[in-house]
Amino acid sequence: MSSIVEYNLSFIVDTKVPLTAFSGVFVYRMFLTLISSIDSILAEELHGSKKFKPISCYPVYINNRLIKHGVLVPNRVYSTKVIILSEDVNLKFARALLDTCVESIDLPACRVKVKNISLKITSFDQILEEASKTEINDEFTIVFQTPCQLGKLTKSKKKPIFRLFPDSYYLLRNIYNYWNAYSNTVFTEDFLEWVNENIFEKKYKLSTEPVYLGEGRITVGFTGKCTYSIADSNKEYLKKLTALLNFAQHVGIGKHRSIGMGRIRWSFLENKNQS
Repeated sequence: MSSIVEYNLSFIVDTKVPLTAFSGVFVYRMFLTLISSIDSILAEELHGSKKFKPISCYPVYINNRLIKHGVLVPNRVYSTKVIILSEDVNLKFARALLDTCVESIDLPACRVKVKNISLKITSFDQILEEASKTEINDEFTIVFQTPCQLGKLTKSKKKPIFRLFPDSYYLLRNIYNYWNAYSNTVFTEDFLEWVNENIFEKKYKLSTEPVYLGEGRITVGFTGKCTYSIADSNKEYLKKLTALLNFAQHVGIGKHRSIGMGRIRWSFLENKNQS
C-alpha cells in the first residue's frame, strides 16, 4: 500500500470499564474485535505475529488528555487513533467500522459505540517530500509521550533483551526497520552507519514506569525527553532522518506499538539561514 492510513475515532461506552491494563490495550482489543468480525483468521495472525505489525494504536484520550489507567464511564466521549499500513487490513477494518455505525462493538467488558470517524491518508512519498523541505540545524528533541521500550542487539536467542534508554542508534534503527518493512522507498544501511557516527545524546530527562499488559503481565518503558546533537550536515542523510522522525510521529517507536506504547513528538531548532 505504501501509505499510512490514520483513523481518528471518538466513542462512548455503555457501562463503567475499569482499565486493568494500559488504555492502549483496550483500543487494541477493540481493533482486533472489529477485524475478527470480518476475518477471524486475519485477527489471529495479526495478534500472533512476531514481525512488525501493520498496525499501531494510540491509547485512550479525553479532551486531548492521555488516559493511561483508571475507569471509562458511560456517556463521556473518548478518542483514540488506529494507524494501518496494510491494504488488506485497512479494507477489512473500514468495512467493520461501517457496520458499527449501526451497531455497537461488543467487548467482554462493555459495548462501545463509535460516535465519529475521520480519516487521513499520508503516503511515504509525501513524508519524503515534506522532509526535503525541512532543514534541521544541529540538534533535535524527541518527547516520549507514552512508555517506550527498544530492542537490544544480542547473540542470545533465549530471551529478548530490551533497552530503557533512547540510544540514538537503537532508536533510529527501529524506525528504519519499520519504514523499510512497508515503504516502497527502502533506505540502505549506510544511513545507520551515518547515525552511529554522527547522532549523539546531548541532554535528557527521563523516567521509567510500569506498563500493565493485562492478565498479570507487566513490562517497563521510559518516558520524558531527549535532545540529540547532529555532527554532520549531509543533506541526503538529514532528509532521511527527518522522514523517519516524521514517520515515527505517525506509528510510534519500539516495542508494543499496537497497544499505544512508544508515542512520540519531535522538534528541532530551525536553521537560521532557512528562508
